[in-house]
Parts: sequence; structure tokens; C-alpha cells
Amino acid sequence: MSQTATGGGATDASAKGDMEAGPAPPEVLHFRVCHKGGVRLRASPTDNPGPDSTVLPEGTIVKAHKLPVEQKGLQLVQICEGQSYTGFLPITAKGYTALEIVPGERDEQGAWWYRVVATDGMHFAKEPRLDSPRHEAVHPNGTIIKAVRQLIPAGSLVMFVELEDDQGWIFAATNGGELLERYNGKPVVEATSPEERTVGECYFRVLHKAGLRIREAADVNAKDIGELLMHNKVFNGSEVYRPPGVDNTFVRLKDDRGWVCVVRNSLLAGEALSPPESHEGDFWFQVNSAKPAPVMDSPSPTALTTGKQMGLGMIFGSRRKVKPLGCADTFVELNTQQVNGWVKATGQLKLITEPLWQEGPFFYQVLHPGGLRVRINPHANSNVLGEIIPPYSVIQVEGTLDVVEEEVAGAEQEGNGKATPAPTPAVAASVGDGGAVQHVEAAVAPSSAASAVASKPSVFLRLAGRQGWLMTVFDGKEVVRRIDGTPTIEHGSFVYRVLNDKTSVRHGPTASSPMLDMALDQGYELTARLRLRPYNTDEVYVCFDHKMPAGLRRNKTVPGWLSVTDENGTALITEVSSQVDSVTEGQSTESLSEDKAPQEKGDERSANGKSSEVEAKGNDADSQDDGVAKEQDTSANEPPAATAANGAKTPPRPPAQEKQRRGWLW
Repeated sequence: MSQTATGGGATDASAKGDMEAGPAPPEVLHFRVCHKGGVRLRASPTDNPGPDSTVLPEGTIVKAHKLPVEQKGLQLVQICEGQSYTGFLPITAKGYTALEIVPGERDEQGAWWYRVVATDGMHFAKEPRLDSPRHEAVHPNGTIIKAVRQLIPAGSLVMFVELEDDQGWIFAATNGGELLERYNGKPVVEATSPEERTVGECYFRVLHKAGLRIREAADVNAKDIGELLMHNKVFNGSEVYRPPGVDNTFVRLKDDRGWVCVVRNSLLAGEALSPPESHEGDFWFQVNSAKPAPVMDSPSPTALTTGKQMGLGMIFGSRRKVKPLGCADTFVELNTQQVNGWVKATGQLKLITEPLWQEGPFFYQVLHPGGLRVRINPHANSNVLGEIIPPYSVIQVEGTLDVVEEEVAGAEQEGNGKATPAPTPAVAASVGDGGAVQHVEAAVAPSSAASAVASKPSVFLRLAGRQGWLMTVFDGKEVVRRIDGTPTIEHGSFVYRVLNDKTSVRHGPTASSPMLDMALDQGYELTARLRLRPYNTDEVYVCFDHKMPAGLRRNKTVPGWLSVTDENGTALITEVSSQVDSVTEGQSTESLSEDKAPQEKGDERSANGKSSEVEAKGNDADSQDDGVAKEQDTSANEPPAATAANGAKTPPRPPAQEKQRRGWLW
């Protein structure tokens, strides 16, 4: 209760204060008497001016404010205190306008520069008025003078410019600032460029063939100390200074030996160089140029190449990036198990967040009816191998890699803080042109909850047991789907009899796989060579070779898949006999399709099951011949990946004592 009473009391006091304050004071304006006969001053707003009242002549300027109400049909103004006149004036008198509003006084401090151009020099005015007497001192032609104040009296068309050190005044018109100082109709002063001064470390290279002389002061006429900076010499400065009114620019040497003129009479005698930059930290880059990025022996545009090249899509970590003196390009240090050197980042690399590696094995089904091309590196435009993963086949992958450009990663955290899919890269997709997917116009089955997290444009799949990467999304659609768990596959000879008429055959071993354009009649017996049991389900799928009818796919024999039961558990086919040759877990099924293209030459397996070094083959003669990007599987030499709290695994990192030299490469 006391708090409420206190608050109310404070409100009442505030309201009382507002009442005592009253209305805001009226606006103060400047008026000029514009009636030719002048205007008579009134002692009060209700009195008529007498014959002896003061008359303000035409041109008189007063500071006043309007009264809130008219008096006897006249709008009056009251002259403010502190002026030569006191009282009231009418805005109109006898049907004529007596007063007009004019701009108020403007008084500005600053720095302005002028040059004396009169042949015989100039005497400056002593006071800010047109009839002011002049100083006796003469400022010769070419003298640069500095002004520190601009004063425009109320209603005046003249701006009075005060010079520093009490040198006097010069006059300019307010409508555009035209200088009024003239002699025989010609100007005697002119505005000139201001001085420019930048203090801080800077770098220059001598361009003048004869070199640059070092002088004691920033003046072309200053004393020469007898030293010369030779042509192409790079030097360090601490200040850049351009004097007012001249087209010369001087640089103070950092060692305080003196000044050199790098611009003389607008001619460039020395060029400014961008300062060197060096940054250390954990950086991740991906090659983003179609042409191979050469590895150089030093961070310089003139450095020699090491003979190594980085292909489109290759990813590596770096602990240092450098921008050399006078160079517009940034270079990134490359320290991997395969190669050491430097790579130019400008125009060739994009900065990415640390790639998120999720260790497998995982199983995916290809959703796209045209199959998937295998890419050399995890990039949507990376060169492709000759291999095509058949449509609707089940594949095993070593893991997934999420590659997000740093700018995109920052944008994804905006809003509610949840990550949103990045835009899909534009990739050519026509058949046989090296695109990511064939027949992209075909419909794709809806994604499952298991694949919703893993399938996005930045996620790529590393194929198990061999080199190559697959995209998970193309043109905004999922092209693979994650399958939970590890399927069990039986190889052998399995004879089944069809129990119902028009039993449908699918492209792949999942309930969402599209149907083949065929159906089996009741009593038909088929021999399957593979039987697949998906993880943690009672479903069983069998695969058999079926010859398509004449006219369809050129009488090709294609793999067909049958489910032993339907979704209600009713048997669709019954086993007649079986002979199991082998049982495996985690085997891919793409090898069962005749649609699989042969692998590129060189994709052979070594004795330990790891990829040997493979030269990327492009889709045109140039990319095939230049040996653009070479990738080597280094997982055998990598330490185990660390597991994050969310179960995801970060890329393997080197021991702490080796972090300064080693990097990691995909």
C-alpha cells in the first residue's frame, strides 16, 4: 500500500510540475523589415503607434517570436530581449507586408583552405563586414591560408571567413560560396584542396627510375639529406601527408630519416602496397575452382610450383594463412601427409567450417531412377569416375561428411538458431555430361525420418571399400535414403513359387522402391540368387534376374525384387527349395545390377583393401590429360576419430605435438 501511495504521489508531483512549467516558449525567428517606408514600433500589442514612435527602416533585422493570438486583426511579433529595440511589430501594415522571415545566424568552426591568386598579393580585412579596414601585411601570390571559422549573420547573403592566427577575414557569397574578394573584377583568393594526413604504418615501392630523394620536411624545396631510395625499393613509412593546395604527397620514413615525395604534380613516383597479413588458427578450406590449384613452395605469386595440384572438391585443414606485402592474394599453408607447400586461396579455395565426419558403416538406398554418379571428391561439381551406382540398390558407406561454407553456416544459425538446408548447387545433370544424376525429372520417393538429418546438399557419402563420394541431395530432392541397421544377405540358389496372380516386382529391396513394368502369374517359379533381410524387421526380399518383355529396355535382363510377404504379413511367394552358399552382413547390392558401368582404370584395390592413388578422369580431353587432382586414401595412417557428445565424429586430428606441421586431407 505504501508503495502504491508513493507512486501516486510522485505522479501528482510530476503533473504539478508540468502545470507550473506551462506551455513551451514560442519559436524564435529572424525578421527583416521589407516595407519601403519602414515599420513603427509599438510599446504594447494593444496600443496604436504614435507619431513619435520609433520607425525601423527597411532592411533592419530583428530577432522576435510571434504572439499566439492576433490583436485588432493584426499578427504581431515581440522583439526578444538583448537587442537595440524592444516592443512589438506588425507583420502586415495597411495591407502591405511589413516583415519577412529570413535565415538565422550560422556560425561554424572547422578547417578550410584558400590560395592567394592576386598578382600583387592581398591585404585581409580586419573585421567581418564589407567596409572593414584592411591589415597592412601583404600575403604574396601563391600563399596558402587556413580558415577556422565561417560566419553568416542572420539574413545576410555574405559569409565571412575568419583566418587562423588573427590574420583577418575574407568574404564569400552564401549562395554557392563564391568568393567576393576581387580586384579589378578578378578574384584575389580561391578555395583549394585541404591537407590530408594519415598516421600509421604504410608500405610503398619506388616507381621513379631515378629513385626518390629523402628530404628534411614534406616540401619539394626542403633540404635534401643526401640519400636516395633506388628504383623498385620497398620502404616502410609512418605517415602520409598531402599539403593543402598542392598535388604532392609525401611519406615520412618509419626510421625518421626524413620525407620522400611519392606523388609530385599529380605524377606517381611511388606506389602504395597493401600491408602484409598473417593469421594463425584452425582453418578449413575446400578447392572450389574448376582448374587444378597448384601447390607452391612459398606464399608468393612468383613462387615455384612443387608439381602437386589440388583437384576440385579436395578438403584440407590449415593452421596459417598469409597475405604477402603488396599482394592482393591470400596464401594458405598446406601440411598434409602427402604434400607440404602453399596454395593460393584467392579464386581457388573457399573457407568452410570444420567438416563434420560421422563414422559408419551406414547403409543407403539409391532413390533416383537414373542411378548416381560416383564423384572423386565431396563437391557437387567434382570430376566423376566411370562408375554409376544402379538405381534402387543398397550401398554401404564408410561415413558421412558435412561440408558447409562458412558464410552459409553463419546464415543457418539466424532466426531460431536451427540449421536450415543450404541452397542446392547448380550442377549439370544431362545424361553422359558428367552431371551428378541422370534423368533428374523423375520423381523421388519421400524421405524417411532416419535420412532427414543426413540428407542435405552439404552432406556427402564416402563409399565403403573403395574411392568415391555420392551426393545425398540433387536439385532439392533426396537421391539416397538412410536404411537403419545392417542388412543380412544370403547368397545361393533359392527357388520360390508365386502364390497370387499379378504379383508385382520392385526395383529394389524396400517397400518404397518403384514397381517394374511387369507382374508374375500364380504358380510361376523363379530362382533367386540372393535373399536379403533388412535390419530389425521380419521382411525378406529375394532378388532374381528377369528378362524384360520385347520392346522394353531392349530385352535386357534386370534384377527384380520380391517381398516374401505383403504389409499385412500374407505370403506372396513360398519357398520350394534353397541352397545357401554364404551369409554376410553389411554387403552392398549394387553389384547385382547389369546397369553398373565398369570402374575407371586405376581404381584397383591394394592388398590391404585401401585405395591406391587414383588420377581424376574428367569428361573431356583437357580434364583427362592434365592429371588435375590426385587423391590418396590416408585412413590407414590416421589416428582414431574423436566422438562428440552427439555421437558425431569429428575428422581425425594429429597429436598435439605435431599440430603445427600436419594437416588432414579428404
